[in-house]
Amino acid sequence: MASASTYDAVSRQWEILKILPTRTPGLTSNEIHKELILRGYRTSRRTLERDLKELHARFTGLSCNDKGRPYGWYKTPGLGEELHELSLADALSTRLVEELLRPLLPGGILRPLEERFGSARRKLDGLGGRNPLAAWARKVRYVQPTLSLQPPSLDEAALATVQDALLRDESVRVCYARPGDAEARELLLHPHALVQRGQTGYLLATAFGYDDLRLYALHRLHSATATHEPVRRQPKFDLDDYLRHNPLEFGSAERIRLVLWVDDDLAAILRETPLAPGQTLSEAPGGHRLEADVAYTWQLQWWLQSQGARLEVLAPAVLRQAVGNEVLALAEKYRHDSPAPSAASVAN
Repeated sequence: MASASTYDAVSRQWEILKILPTRTPGLTSNEIHKELILRGYRTSRRTLERDLKELHARFTGLSCNDKGRPYGWYKTPGLGEELHELSLADALSTRLVEELLRPLLPGGILRPLEERFGSARRKLDGLGGRNPLAAWARKVRYVQPTLSLQPPSLDEAALATVQDALLRDESVRVCYARPGDAEARELLLHPHALVQRGQTGYLLATAFGYDDLRLYALHRLHSATATHEPVRRQPKFDLDDYLRHNPLEFGSAERIRLVLWVDDDLAAILRETPLAPGQTLSEAPGGHRLEADVAYTWQLQWWLQSQGARLEVLAPAVLRQAVGNEVLALAEKYRHDSPAPSAASVAN
């Protein structure tokens, strides 16, 4: 097994090759040394000069522009094409991206990235703690702010067919099962976009000859078949404009003036992370009064219910009634000391 010092030398020299430009006049040894330091390689000028001599002897595509002083080092374009290993900076950014994406994306979407993720891990693990930038990946983590659910399983063949149809602007025929349906039904979809919401991916598409855009959960696709027919695309569709209306919070796009009473602890959180731009918080008996303009969605109602007694909906009346009904139904379930027997247990 190679020693740590040998691995460090190989890694450092590989990084030098990544740094070098593919044109004259090249970079001076002083410029290369500064860039190495920025990338976490703490080495001396003497060591760098020795590295450059070794690389010059090993690679015919590495050249030194000695027409003037200081000399400039560069590589030919052909040599650059041979260097496929990730640089340290690439490995670090890839590792952090993996940390963010892995809990969010289903396996079928992650699988094509696994080889690059693996290369990044091997690069950083090989350097261990000897490079401060490599150690950074062990000091940064992403934690989801909500309950961490497992991603749904996907039909990988169906997903690949849908992705290909979206790429080629072609329609696709799918078997899709809505929640609660005993059997999947066949749909002719015209894909417009793919959107990831937490662990769940959605295909945004129109069906058959209709013009209304709908969201189809990717894990509910049982199969997909390419039609190789042109997609019927809405001419003015813009994905960013579509998302600005909060479609993935589900519900209507109606804007409401939300008025809440919130306790002091929740007020402190919402002061730092407001519900919406222009939110106001003012003193109120026992807590604070919050007002904000928000979209009236299921996601909003779920969030309000999740806060329990830490808030009270004051307005609008329709939302106060909806939340109140859910609270009353929940209270009825917990009215007894022990849970009510299920239908299955009664049958047994």
